Amino acid sequence: MIRLGIFPRARPVLTIPNRNALLRIPGILNHRLQPSLTQKLAPTFSRHVFTSRFVESNPDDRYLEEVGHVFRGDRSYLGFMGRFMFTSVALSAVFLYSSVFAVLTATTVDSIAHLMQLYPAPVTAALVGVNVGLFALKRTVPFTAPFLVRFGYLRLDAMCTLRKVSSHVAPALAILGSTFSHRNGIHIMFNAYALYNLGSLIEASNGWPTILELYSVCIATGSIANLLLQRVHLPSLGASGVCMGMLSYLALCMPELQVSLFGIPYFSLSIQNGTLGIALWSVAALVRAWATKGRSLGNLDHAGHLGGLVGGVLLYLWQFNESVTR
Repeated sequence: MIRLGIFPRARPVLTIPNRNALLRIPGILNHRLQPSLTQKLAPTFSRHVFTSRFVESNPDDRYLEEVGHVFRGDRSYLGFMGRFMFTSVALSAVFLYSSVFAVLTATTVDSIAHLMQLYPAPVTAALVGVNVGLFALKRTVPFTAPFLVRFGYLRLDAMCTLRKVSSHVAPALAILGSTFSHRNGIHIMFNAYALYNLGSLIEASNGWPTILELYSVCIATGSIANLLLQRVHLPSLGASGVCMGMLSYLALCMPELQVSLFGIPYFSLSIQNGTLGIALWSVAALVRAWATKGRSLGNLDHAGHLGGLVGGVLLYLWQFNESVTR
């Protein structure tokens, strides 16, 4: 997962000293926000590395809206935390059961069942295809971009400000949709590569249900970790939290496995050491962000990565406990 940096050219429309002032604004508790509370983010520009021209950094920014400031510490925030965690778990469960049902239904078709038998990791390939397909659709079919951006960015900044798990700016389904959404070509390339390589190995050894269980568990743990561990909430998206869950799951299932960094020859390390290194890196980045009050934020969603690692461990422990009790 990646996080958007602090928007340099977008000015907040509303500055409110406390939540009571927020509640006194007419219509703030309605599902749809008042137009005065949001504004389209001004597009950020960067110099193209080859042409040296200033180009729009990302088309998605045209459809993101900025909402006030984040307030913490009161009872309403604790209530919001509970609702958000419950919603995350519920959405991950819905995804798990619906995806299992879809796969079982597909296997009743003879041609699909035969294809699944020939291909070593059909469910992993399907998940990668969905991620790549949604990104391609967002970039090639312009009228789908507002919808895919709205449901493809986890807007904890807006959710925490409004104390609402679902709103017009930040729908609850974005908790699920953000794990299938990517910001640019480099983002989807790295995540698709990791998702296919890690997922195909797990599916070949443990079966396709484990892949769907991992994806659903990491949806919940990644989003909850984002809520609990981030010093400053910013929009986030990507399937890298799921990839981290697959990495930690493999580190426990196959501790002797040697992995290389994106296929670079003569450079490999044990998967356990690699997973431990990523976990320590994420913890150090989060500690630094809290110590600097968010001023050291980068583009990587370290909280989501850490949540994904925890999700892989939890699934392994649950499966191990099930095997022992049997």
